[in-house]
Amino acid sequence: SSSPIQLTRGGVHLNHIRFVYAGSTESRKGAYKALLNEFRGLPQSEKVLIVDAVSETSIDYVFEIRKVISGIDWFRKGGGVQNYLSTTCLNNVKVLSAGLGYINDSYLLTVDWESRLTELENSGYNVILFCGDISNIVGRVMHESFASLGNSMIYVHGNAIGSRTIVSNLKGLTNSKDSIVCYFDFNKQMQRFYEIVSKNNECRVLNIV
Repeated sequence: SSSPIQLTRGGVHLNHIRFVYAGSTESRKGAYKALLNEFRGLPQSEKVLIVDAVSETSIDYVFEIRKVISGIDWFRKGGGVQNYLSTTCLNNVKVLSAGLGYINDSYLLTVDWESRLTELENSGYNVILFCGDISNIVGRVMHESFASLGNSMIYVHGNAIGSRTIVSNLKGLTNSKDSIVCYFDFNKQMQRFYEIVSKNNECRVLNIV
């Protein structure tokens, strides 16, 4: 069911932040890979910051981060991102994450997101705020709170599991139509599930297997 919790007051549009979600837990790692493939084609002058607002991340593996710098203090108190950036395999892409240690997902709902989003909007980066997956209650609350504030995308594995799960995971989100659903590694045999989702959401197929 949808949650009435709101992490921001809303009513603004953020031009430099894209809100990203995975369509299922199984799709999370692939969502990172889809972003990596997208950023490989960017000019070096275009600076990207991925803010990884999840626990149990695999962004360090996908983006080949040799040393993960814990950004938990930034989530807690803000004050600029520069001291918390981890370098990736792409020179123009940096990552700000809570680190590889244990963090309870629900902690992310206590963050002063009103202030953090303002900082990110004015950081000089094109920001990707990765909010986990919409099968998780924390990811669902973040979608309810953020998806209408700027560009919002849900990445889902276009296999049988992902294509079926995204249909049910979109239910109960009052603002599900605010997100574009992007299928990676799409199996054409899953076309009927794609058509169900496309009735209410803009859909894109990133690649076909």
